Amino acid sequence: DLNVKQSPTIAAFLAILFSAINEQPPETTLAIPNDFVQQLMEGIGLSGREVGLTAMVGRIQNYARTARAESPAADGAPRPG
Repeated sequence: DLNVKQSPTIAAFLAILFSAINEQPPETTLAIPNDFVQQLMEGIGLSGREVGLTAMVGRIQNYARTARAESPAADGAPRPG
């Protein structure tokens, strides 16, 4: 569980991220640029949080890859991972 009072930056980052990807197809999550966290954190002067947040985005992208692989393609065939 995330304590918003102890980790407001992380909570804000995750709120931004999830508002963009929730209810969207896996391709939306997979389209997040590799430097997304770096750009965001540098822009607000919090680059020290970059490693952990980048790992979180990577993990979310792994879930998206799994979801994409398990969902049928338009022709009904499974999609390649």
